[in-house]
Amino acid sequence: SKIKIVHGNINAKNIFLDKTHAAKLSDFGLATIYNEEDPFAAIKARGSRCMGFCLGEKDLNEFEAERISRRRVYLAPEHALGKAITVKADVYSYGIVVLEIVSGRSNAEYNPNQEADFLLDTAGLLRQQGKLLDLVDKKLGSSFDKKQALTLLHLAMECISQSPTLRPSMSEVVAKLSDIKASASEVVSDIKASASEVVSEVVSDIKPSASEVVSEVVSDSKASASEVVTNPSDSKVSALTSCFMECIQ
Repeated sequence: SKIKIVHGNINAKNIFLDKTHAAKLSDFGLATIYNEEDPFAAIKARGSRCMGFCLGEKDLNEFEAERISRRRVYLAPEHALGKAITVKADVYSYGIVVLEIVSGRSNAEYNPNQEADFLLDTAGLLRQQGKLLDLVDKKLGSSFDKKQALTLLHLAMECISQSPTLRPSMSEVVAKLSDIKASASEVVSDIKASASEVVSEVVSDIKPSASEVVSEVVSDSKASASEVVTNPSDSKVSALTSCFMECIQ
C-alpha cells in the first residue's frame, strides 16, 4: 500500500509489554497519514473527534505543540528542517529507543560536565573512537554477549542516520533483530550441550572411582575375615561378630 501511517511519537514511555513480553505501541494522537505518491500532502491525525470537539481547534493545537516539545529528543532531523515526514521518521525514533535500552540512559539526560551532553552525542563520539561497546549499560558488567550488543548498537546507529534514505526500513530492522535472537538461541544451545558434556564426563569419572572404592572396601573386608579365620584371636572374632550384628540390625 502507498498509504502508510507514521506514528510520530515513538519513545520508551509509549511502548508497553504484556504478560508475554510482547510489545504494544500506544498514543497515536500525533500520528500522520503518509502518501508515498504525494509525501507533502500529509493529513495530521488529530486524535479522536471528541478531543477536537472538547478542546477546540486552538487548544488542540497548543496541546499538540506541548507534546511535540516533550518528544523533541526522539524526533528525526527532517521534522526541524520542514521536510516531508515519512515512515523513516519512526525508524529514527526507534533507533533512539534501542540506544536507551542498551545504554540504560535517557536521550533527554543532560550532563554539562561531560564532553558529550546527550546520548546521541555520546554514541556518535564513541563510534568515531571505535569504542561503541563502552555505551553498554555499566550495570551489566561483563555479563553480556559483546557480539550481539555490538550488532544491536550498529543497527541503532543505522536507524538514527541523518538522511532518511540511509536508514533501514522497519522490515529490515525486524529481520536483523531476528538474526540476533537466533544467534542468542544458538549460544544457549551450545551452553546446554557443553554443560551436558561436562556432566557426562564427571559422571564417567565418578563411576570408575566409586568402583575402585568398593573394590578396596571388599578387599579389606576379605583380608580381615581371612585374618580372623587363620588367626582367630578373641578380640578379632569379637570385632567381626560386632560388625555382622550391626549389619543385621
